[in-house]
Formats: sequence, C-alpha cells, structure tokens
Amino acid sequence: MIQRKGFSATLIVLLVFNSSVYAGELHVGPGEAYTTIQSAIDAAISGDVVIVSDGVYRGDGNRDIGFAGKAITVRSKNGPNNCIIDCETQGRAFLFRDGEDGMLDGLTMRNSLSSGGAVYCSASSPTIRNCILLHNASYTGYLP
Repeated sequence: MIQRKGFSATLIVLLVFNSSVYAGELHVGPGEAYTTIQSAIDAAISGDVVIVSDGVYRGDGNRDIGFAGKAITVRSKNGPNNCIIDCETQGRAFLFRDGEDGMLDGLTMRNSLSSGGAVYCSASSPTIRNCILLHNASYTGYLP
C-alpha cells in the first residue's frame, strides 16, 4: 500500500513537470480560438507559440501589439507572403518595451506610421526573422 502512494505522488510530480516543459500553441484567424493577435498574446504564457493563419489582419488587436513582458513566439502559419499585419497608417505592428526577448517569425508588417516604425523596441531584445517590412514610416515624437 505504501508503495502505491509513493508511485502516485511520483506520477503526479512527473505530470506537473512534463506539462510545464512543452510550449502551448494558440491559433489566430477565422474559425480559430482567437480572432486577434493581441487576444492570443494576452492568453499566452512565456514559452507559448502564437500561430497566425493566412490573411490580412487590421484594426484593434492587430496593431500596436504588445507582448506584456512574455517570452513567446508569434509566427505565421505559412510565411510572410500569406500573413500580413496592415497598420493602415494608424500605429505600429508591435511594441517591445517590457524587457521581452520574444520572437516574430514569418510576418509581413505594412503601412505603419508611428514613432518607432513598424516594430518599436525599448529595453527589449526580440528576435525578428523571416519578416517583410513594407511601406512603413517613423517620425520623431512622443511614444504613447
């Protein structure tokens, strides 16, 4: 009987340990669990991967996107030619200003007009790879 209790406790510890080892995936897009990139990031925890389906993403929740200090990856499902964040000259695509070291992978970011350009970084060190920056502009001014 004592051996069974020890085995159960060990199994519970292993299950808890293993569940924290694997990154979760949060999917964004039509018909997915999240309809905006920001809502998926808000639900994510450090180590998770936000996968953005093909399409053009505009409007609130799809521009001025913050990582909120989380070490996560935001990547497209099928590369930058298929996944576009269109800021519509109303802000920037991403803000990194809370010490994040997350990653952007395989996104096109276009039509940003802001202080800091399409991706604003301050006191952070994100990795940006396989991304296209298109028709973005930066100006000197106050960052809201």
